[in-house]
Amino acid sequence: MPSLNSNQDGARYDGWATWYDEYLKMPFYENIPAHLSRLVGPGSGLCVDIGCGTGVHLQLLQSLGWSVIGVDLSADQLRLASDRSPRVVQANACRLPFSSATFRRVVSVLTLTDFDDVGPFFSEAHRVLDRHGRFVILGTHPCFLGPFATIERDTGIARIHPGYRETTRVFEGPGLGEGIRSKVGVRHVPLAELFNKLLAADLRLESVAELDGDTLPSLLAIIATKA
Repeated sequence: MPSLNSNQDGARYDGWATWYDEYLKMPFYENIPAHLSRLVGPGSGLCVDIGCGTGVHLQLLQSLGWSVIGVDLSADQLRLASDRSPRVVQANACRLPFSSATFRRVVSVLTLTDFDDVGPFFSEAHRVLDRHGRFVILGTHPCFLGPFATIERDTGIARIHPGYRETTRVFEGPGLGEGIRSKVGVRHVPLAELFNKLLAADLRLESVAELDGDTLPSLLAIIATKA
């Protein structure tokens, strides 16, 4: 969904927007809108969807009452997002063009493996988040989905392959099929790094949920507030 290259060396998703917009209709993604609606909750005020990609969740967030701005680095992705909402901005997620304490909701969906380093992103989310706001992250579960993890369909047994502690960007691995990550790359974020860098950004962890999957969770949801 997102294009968030923290090195600002070009948007990895440019050229893939139309293909990826269709790919997001696969069954794996069908529960994400319901999860996102519950995690974000209804309300009023400004909400930013960081890494909005083709804008598939912008209208949902608007339906909850929020005044939504979508942000992505990829002009190709925003070309489609602008058809779903007029309020989209091309920007680096680690250098957002917004004043501090602007948003009551900061939302990011399926983005964490796009960052070269999640730390600056968390710090920037903290900066733009209102002191009464909520930071919502919804992504793939780093223990069970990723380049070094596979789940056997018949038995539901998870296998962690060598490389779980590897955090360089890769384009192939036992857990990567023909999806978007094999095209734009993926940077695995181990749980320890994820939570340590979130806390180091002065964010307060409010709740964690492991979602979906028949035998093992495929999604990880995090709600944090400003410490």
